[in-house]
Amino acid sequence: MTRLERTSPLLAAEAKGPAAGRVKGKDDFLEQLQSKPLQQLEASIASLTHQERVVLEFIVRGACNKDICNTLNIEITTAKAHTSRIFKKLGVKNRVQAAVFGLWTTLLARATAVDAAPATHFLEAETSAPARANTALASGAIRASALPQ
Repeated sequence: MTRLERTSPLLAAEAKGPAAGRVKGKDDFLEQLQSKPLQQLEASIASLTHQERVVLEFIVRGACNKDICNTLNIEITTAKAHTSRIFKKLGVKNRVQAAVFGLWTTLLARATAVDAAPATHFLEAETSAPARANTALASGAIRASALPQ
């Protein structure tokens, strides 16, 4: 079982798609992403400009370049330039990988932040970060707009 599957079965299922078998490239990306420490993932997000982070939020939400252009009032070439730079800075090949990168970084950062905070109730102390992250994702508490800025 991979770290992503242990931490968030919902995100793992979404990232793997309907086919449960191994898909070369896709599983390699997930394994590489999971092996990176949170600080490295956050540094990649921090390397994005403000506008690139905004565009990444749209990508995470599934928006196409045309939607991004219409909402941000930018040219299609500008949106394409932003997405290309995002892919290069994050080390991803496509929009799906960029979205998974953004979501995984957010999920891992939130789970780590909760682990670092002192427990105020005995049940909180016994609940692991992956379990809390899973619950937050399933309940909708973690949204694409929560990308680190």
